[in-house]
Amino acid sequence: MSSPRPAGGDPATRRRILERALEVLRTDGAGAFRVSAIARSAGVSRQAVYLHFQDRAGLLGATVQHAHAQLGIQARMDALAHETDPLAALDELCDLWTHLVAEDHAALLAVQRLQELDPALAAAWRSRPGRAQAIAGVVDRLAAAHLLHPELSRAHAVDLLAAVLSLSPAVELVVVRGWSPAAAGRAVSMKGKSSALAASTAA
Repeated sequence: MSSPRPAGGDPATRRRILERALEVLRTDGAGAFRVSAIARSAGVSRQAVYLHFQDRAGLLGATVQHAHAQLGIQARMDALAHETDPLAALDELCDLWTHLVAEDHAALLAVQRLQELDPALAAAWRSRPGRAQAIAGVVDRLAAAHLLHPELSRAHAVDLLAAVLSLSPAVELVVVRGWSPAAAGRAVSMKGKSSALAASTAA
């Protein structure tokens, strides 16, 4: 994915752009996530946006990073990378995901819709580190501990956990049905374990 440009402009302007971009995602949705509209809202020119961010994909990635920092998600992701117990890492990843959905589902749904509307942006988004990297890291720890189901390859285990940790089920549990993020996280983790782990471990 396109990365934000190295800091070359005013940090306060960059932050204002990110705040307005995040507000657009949360309140106006995918259709309003346009560089021109965000620039107007932030009181800057389109050129000022491109001074800080290479393109719309770069702006989107930086906006999501900004949201994660606001919500404390990035700190939890950093801690997850150092969790050595593979089952605890899976539990934490699921809990982190359902808490993020509870706190910022509108922005997450907007990001998902943006990918549906813009295939080039979707391809760039899939190439960025983040959720996919965290899932792969947990799978690698499970595999190293010989906990994966013997019929699952690493690639299939990553795909399976990505499906378990997809947006729609978490939104259904937390937003629609009113589960607490903690309860939803436990349920998602149980689903992941029953799907991806060896029978003796999942039990």
